[in-house]
Amino acid sequence: MANSKFLIKKTDTGFNFMLIAPNSQPIGASKVFKSLDEAKAAVEEVKKIAASAPTENQTNKTVKEEKAPKFVIYFDKAEKFRFRLEGEDGSALLSSEPYNSAASARNGVASVAKNAESADVELPEGEEAVKEPVKEEKKAAKKEAKAEKKPAKESKKAKKEVKEEPAKPAVTEAHAFARDVRITPRKVRLVANLVRGKDVKDALGILAICNRVAAKPIEKLIRSASANAVNNFGLEQDKLYISEIQVGDGLKIKRYIPRAKGSASGIIKRNANVRITVKERN
Repeated sequence: MANSKFLIKKTDTGFNFMLIAPNSQPIGASKVFKSLDEAKAAVEEVKKIAASAPTENQTNKTVKEEKAPKFVIYFDKAEKFRFRLEGEDGSALLSSEPYNSAASARNGVASVAKNAESADVELPEGEEAVKEPVKEEKKAAKKEAKAEKKPAKESKKAKKEVKEEPAKPAVTEAHAFARDVRITPRKVRLVANLVRGKDVKDALGILAICNRVAAKPIEKLIRSASANAVNNFGLEQDKLYISEIQVGDGLKIKRYIPRAKGSASGIIKRNANVRITVKERN
């Protein structure tokens, strides 16, 4: 099976690179660097940090903020999911293509973490020139000096981590809401009582054979809440159950019906507001 590889290309303004998966599909691409040496250094940093970098999901506001180096999952301008790999200085080393769901973006992150460290590096043609030994020695000396300074920086980082606030609890529930369903609340409650506290799969099975007019809108709402839990918060589909289902009064529409001797009687057509909460069963 083919290995993954970093493909460094020359552009009009400099150099950039792409990480190619073993199936020849691109996983992510970098920004443009001014020189080939900068592009090579960025590739080496990606190979070094990708396997151990934590993931920060900025599409979920309840997830705690991680320190660089890290993967960041975020929304782009088109409301699509993307991720980027940030280096130790916080700069973006690798960015992904847009994804339709958070789960797909997490799979892309896992692919980078798995393939980056062992990936080969393919340089552009004619750019493999050998440098003078003196310059290489100077670079090695600079790296050694930086390595000596790292322990002091790490001790400072450890002190800051102690002062940080405790992490926020992970999300274990998701919601869905339907406003002004054109069915009276009393009729909706009759169906809601059938599925309250049931597993999502069991509830959908009950509604499939329920011969009541409110069964269809409640089924749609359960599917919506389940999709929110799986795609937005990463909960497991098989463990979800309906922890709460509330039915309230919605918009009331007033109409009239003619009566004897030119009189009229009022009619109130009631609508319902429905709110469903699904949780992950322990």
